[in-house]
Amino acid sequence: MARTLPTGWAADMCYGLCYVNTEIIPINGTVDIDAGVADSTFEVTWTTAVAGVGTQTVRLYNNDNPSQYREVTFYLRATTTGITPISSTVKSFELKQNYPNPFNPATNINFSIPKSQNVSLKVYDMMGREVAELVNQFMQAGEYRADFSGANLSSGVYYYALKTDEFTSTKSMMLVK
Repeated sequence: MARTLPTGWAADMCYGLCYVNTEIIPINGTVDIDAGVADSTFEVTWTTAVAGVGTQTVRLYNNDNPSQYREVTFYLRATTTGITPISSTVKSFELKQNYPNPFNPATNINFSIPKSQNVSLKVYDMMGREVAELVNQFMQAGEYRADFSGANLSSGVYYYALKTDEFTSTKSMMLVK
């Protein structure tokens, strides 16, 4: 099992009867796996208080022939973001300056979309690497507030970008610890 997980995340595999430390990874669903069936599924849903991205690679071996296995890599993303609708009456696109700014460790980012469409709101570091995905979904027209936590990030300047089917805007913010 190979993994690249952010600090504060944990993952384990076990055989037979398994127990999960729900203080680390609260399970919100079920795990169902049958490696011997071609269309089997493996699904784990969890929440975490630690934002980040990572990968988890799992190998499922044939007990009768260990050289036969299937390898699956899961791409994991978790945010500590909340999206709050503010108003449903909006006339134009807008990405507002975050507040407070500078911030430590949390800030709010307000944005408006005048009609329903796909919306992406991401945070990037100075090198252009994505550090958080706050929104990536179809949203109804309205004004929204995204709550962003930089608790696991270093002090510095970060950029946040709002992208829709018809609009793109980027602003900067400063995290001071």
